[in-house]
Amino acid sequence: MSRYSSAQIEARRRFALAFRHESRPDLTHVLGNGWSLGQDMHRLTDQQYLDKAVQLFNRRIGIARFAPSDKADLFRVAGV
Repeated sequence: MSRYSSAQIEARRRFALAFRHESRPDLTHVLGNGWSLGQDMHRLTDQQYLDKAVQLFNRRIGIARFAPSDKADLFRVAGV
């Protein structure tokens, strides 16, 4: 039995798919309202953007390290 709900796993899969298709996806269009990375996101490097997005995503899900900040690991755990 999985320790994560199917909704959490689906959210992680959708999050990973967004980063599979783009380096800087608009998370509002992917996961709904309330996923803003802030005003200065245009100043972030692609890795910083991913790190900040993962940090916000994990905080919203409520599970530390639910989504890793390395793209290869994220795609592996999400199954994409």
